[in-house]
Amino acid sequence: MSAQHQRKIDLDPELVNVHEISKNVKGGGNTTRRGRSDKESKIASHSKANLQHMIDQARKSGKMHLSNMNLKLPLPDAMFDLRKDLMKLHDGKMVGDADDEQFWSCYGEEMITLLDLSDNDLSQVQYGISVLDDRIGCYKSLQSLFLRNCNLDDLPWRTIRENLVDLKVLDARGNKFTQVPLKDLPPSIHKLLLADNHTIQSLGNYYDCIDLPHLLQLDASNNALTLLPSELKCPRLQSLILSKNQIEYISPAFLDSIQSSLKILDLSENKISSSIDMSHHRKLEILELRRNKLKDAPVINHNLMHLGLSFNEVLSIENLFAGQMDENVKSSADEWFRSNLRELHLEQNRLDKTMHAPTLAAMTNLKLLDISHNSLETIPHVVGYLPHLNKVVLDGNPFRMIRSAISYKKTGGIDTDRLLKSLRCKGDAPMGPGYYGSIYEDNQEKTLRMIPEAVTEAKNILKDSIRNNQVLNIGGRGLSGELVWPELIDELNAIVNDATASSIHKPITRGSQLRTWNFANGKISTFGDIWIPALPNITTLDGKRNQIDKLPDSFSQFFLKTLGLSQNCITTSTLRDSICISGSNLASSLLHLDLSNNQIEYIPESLFEFSRLTSLNLSFNKIKTLEWKQDTNSNSGIGWKHGLVSLEHLDLSNNAIHDLGYLPLALSGCKYLRTLLLNNNAIYHIPLELGLLEQLTNIDLLGNSQREIRVRVLTQSCSKILQYLRERMTPEEVDEARENHREIELVLQQEEQFFVGSSNQSGGEGFIEEMTESECLNDDQSMDFPTDDNNVSYQDEDNNYSHSIKKSDKMSNDNNTSGKGEQELLDSDELLTQRISDLQRSIAELSSKLENLSISQVQRTTLKKELAMQRSKLLREERKIKSSKNV
Repeated sequence: MSAQHQRKIDLDPELVNVHEISKNVKGGGNTTRRGRSDKESKIASHSKANLQHMIDQARKSGKMHLSNMNLKLPLPDAMFDLRKDLMKLHDGKMVGDADDEQFWSCYGEEMITLLDLSDNDLSQVQYGISVLDDRIGCYKSLQSLFLRNCNLDDLPWRTIRENLVDLKVLDARGNKFTQVPLKDLPPSIHKLLLADNHTIQSLGNYYDCIDLPHLLQLDASNNALTLLPSELKCPRLQSLILSKNQIEYISPAFLDSIQSSLKILDLSENKISSSIDMSHHRKLEILELRRNKLKDAPVINHNLMHLGLSFNEVLSIENLFAGQMDENVKSSADEWFRSNLRELHLEQNRLDKTMHAPTLAAMTNLKLLDISHNSLETIPHVVGYLPHLNKVVLDGNPFRMIRSAISYKKTGGIDTDRLLKSLRCKGDAPMGPGYYGSIYEDNQEKTLRMIPEAVTEAKNILKDSIRNNQVLNIGGRGLSGELVWPELIDELNAIVNDATASSIHKPITRGSQLRTWNFANGKISTFGDIWIPALPNITTLDGKRNQIDKLPDSFSQFFLKTLGLSQNCITTSTLRDSICISGSNLASSLLHLDLSNNQIEYIPESLFEFSRLTSLNLSFNKIKTLEWKQDTNSNSGIGWKHGLVSLEHLDLSNNAIHDLGYLPLALSGCKYLRTLLLNNNAIYHIPLELGLLEQLTNIDLLGNSQREIRVRVLTQSCSKILQYLRERMTPEEVDEARENHREIELVLQQEEQFFVGSSNQSGGEGFIEEMTESECLNDDQSMDFPTDDNNVSYQDEDNNYSHSIKKSDKMSNDNNTSGKGEQELLDSDELLTQRISDLQRSIAELSSKLENLSISQVQRTTLKKELAMQRSKLLREERKIKSSKNV
């Protein structure tokens, strides 16, 4: 048709919608074909965009999810070179944008840990078979590889073994493999899923040495396996699924090689005819052998919980525990033999007339017994005495002797209770414990009646505690008020072994065997000192979610490593007087302290002597300020100071803190600190010195009252937040902060030296109590304070103070070096009074220095340390006066 004769054609709207073509077309063209090609091009374009998006996500997460992406062989090149043309791809926008990763820090193909190619048709044939691309070896760090339903004929096994050395999970279900050489898998493999390939005939040669030390799960069900390897060196294998195959024989060597850790073995729907011996599989819990050709029941271990033998040709269960028990249901050690079996499935077999009574008598834990569709005429009466049996399936048997006892419920199923009661009427209970209404249970019940219920409960609690990882768990029992339990205390103090105790000259009690005490989730308000010696070796105490407002006076004698008392009513005085005791066992051993959700208003000075503390949680309390000051009530410091050198995690969130005080500088001495949480407080000004805490990996400053720093900045990574704070500091401010950091480090080093020296001299007692005044003076003289103009007045006053201290030291040294008569004179009331007067004058001078607002925070801390030492000496002299008056 010529162009001049072409005319415009108006198409029906319904036709347009169905065929997706333009309304107005010029007559007769290939519009449908053109529309179809346009649609295909749109689909291809959309798939390409999806692929690019998933690759971009892989660069950020290290995980490449490409399932159901219509991929074909060969796979796209972009999968195997994630950094190629990256700058061009992002047009340079990734550089300098805080919301994107820098292009050089993204994940490359050698860093990818997960690759999912499932549900893609990779069946294109190359050299007669479809094989996954060899370039898969570029993923050097790959840990999980998913290839479900890809129609693959094979995998590049050698490439996988040589390059994917960290591979842990290989999911290749639903493909067309014919063999899987297990010996070519990397030793790192944990989970191997090969089900539903239908055509796998072998897992390698029969004599292959298969060594997979980390393999936990192997699923090769629904295939065509006929023969298994002679041996599997898989010491950690827990689950082996080989159902729906063509296996006829399993060698004893194969079973022995997997006995150490196997828990689940599924060999159902095979062609196994010879009996198997599983008596040495002590950890096996589930054994499934339904739909085979077994004539003899397997030999099982007494720990097995589930045995499936349905649809076989089993004639008897007599050999089920062969070699483990005799006809009297006793083991070779002349002890009662009991099985842990919960479910026994024997439907559709050839059981004739009755079942072996001693074997059934050993199943005291049996809950389900299915013996339907056999040739049984009766069942032994011992079944009626199995105490946990609640379901029996008997359909399809020619019962004669017990037919009257079989009745069905209206809801369906046999009335088990009536059946068991009828069986019990036919004979007495077997000998031994564990049966319904046996004489052993009657005697035990009579004995228990003679013991008070509280004593019995205490004995049971302690027995379970010693078995349960040495944890004394009395939580969740509704205990309220003061924890008083004399029966449990008596059990804790009971001696375990007199012979052992006499050999080491110290009794071993039951309480000394426990390591954890848990009394969480109650309404306990306090507990007495009597619990401390009863639990001398506990290292973990969990008392969260109670109403504790007071702790025992001797609480700090515990050598705890973890103390959890969150969601209680603990106040600052309880924290100061019961937990934070200088020189206590608790101060030297505690690693983790959780006091969140309490009534704490400030932090006592003695907390900073917990040198081993790594985790401190004081969130959701009532702390308002961390400014360091003197508490007139306790005559000690409160707030935040240097110390806690082992701290790694600090949570002060959800308080009412408006002043961080010395904390930004003091934390520079915490070299191991990684997490600092200050969110949801009342901080009006965020100190820029926080940016110098470069050891941090996590910081949260959100939810405060400040308006200087945008939320967008505070939601970025820790490194970027710290960098932002540092960049807002002037060089002079940075230098000053660094100088303060050096002073803090010097103070910490000197305190450590004092502590070590005093420990060597006084057997580990607190260094403040044992330090001499001359050591204090030498320490102060060695301090190197800044010499700026703001500190001149402080230094002038400090010189006067040092002169007064030297005078006091001279008097102390003269008295210490005099003879016996002078020593007696020193102990007189007159000289003691004079010494006390000098100390009081020194304390007054130090207190006046602390009122000087121009001194730095480090200098203020040093003065407070000196003040504490002088007060400690004053207390010692006052004790001497009291003792002399008593004499």
